[in-house]
Amino acid sequence: ANGKYSNNFKDSELIKILNENGYWNRTTVDCPNNTNRKATCDFTPTGLTEEAKKYLVKTIYYEGGWHDNNLSPSTMYSKVHLTSQSKNSAYVTLMDPSDYGYAAGPSYTNVYLDSFDKSARNSNWLYNGSEEWLITPHATDYKKAFHIASSGVVLNNTNVNIPYEIRPVVYLNETLLYDQGTGTRTDPYILKFPENS
Repeated sequence: ANGKYSNNFKDSELIKILNENGYWNRTTVDCPNNTNRKATCDFTPTGLTEEAKKYLVKTIYYEGGWHDNNLSPSTMYSKVHLTSQSKNSAYVTLMDPSDYGYAAGPSYTNVYLDSFDKSARNSNWLYNGSEEWLITPHATDYKKAFHIASSGVVLNNTNVNIPYEIRPVVYLNETLLYDQGTGTRTDPYILKFPENS
């Protein structure tokens, strides 16, 4: 890293791409990469529509980070959420390690995140086989952050200038109601606001 990289989501180019342009406006933007910093990211098919933005609320994310991946999802949650002195808010963020860990189900709440490469990975509905960034920074090295490896384990010591995939995370307004759909790609859930809102 040449001094331009940081694991602080609040000050990153990524937060701007997710919350101000690119993903936020369904446009094509220049994205940073680890060579000439001129990659192109096309969010025209996958970014947020104006209709979708009506359903979103800002959420708190925690900036304190941690240094160890040899923890269970619940312990990681405590370390990142309950001990963090710093937090901020945004409409679009990334998952943290505990989000990913909890998605494996209740049978894996005591399995360490650095061991999610076997049955925990196979039970995890968020696992997709790719290298993917998480929002949690390494607590003592500003050039490193947590990510999900293609094997399914969570790694804690990855240089932030590596161009891994991202998965935008949004939070829905809690007043929304289920309208229709089964939640599949061909029959997605349809949500609506209550009639009197």
